[in-house]
Amino acid sequence: MTDFRDQLKSFLREKGEDRDWLAARMGVSKKTVDNWFSKKPIPEKKQKLLRELMEKEQQPKQVEISMDFTPEQLEMIRQAAALRGETLRSRFIKMVTTK
Repeated sequence: MTDFRDQLKSFLREKGEDRDWLAARMGVSKKTVDNWFSKKPIPEKKQKLLRELMEKEQQPKQVEISMDFTPEQLEMIRQAAALRGETLRSRFIKMVTTK
C-alpha cells in the first residue's frame, strides 16, 4: 500500500497538481484524498480508478496543428530539412516544439 501512495504522490508532483485536483478528478472530497495519503487504506475500487487515471494522464496527447506556407516558404523548409538530413515532418515538429 505504501508503494502505491508513493506512486500517487510522485504522479501528482510530476503533473504539478495537488490533492484538490485529484479529488475533483476522482469525484470525491479533498478530505477523502487526504485520508488516502494518511494510514487509512484506499479502497480497491478507488485504487483501480486511480491507476487508470495515472495511466491515462501519462499517455502523450495527440495534437493537430495547421500551418499555411507560401510555396517559397515551403521550399525553404524543404531545403533546411534536406541540409539537416531530416524529413519534412520532423523539421515541422522541431519548428513548433523548439523554444
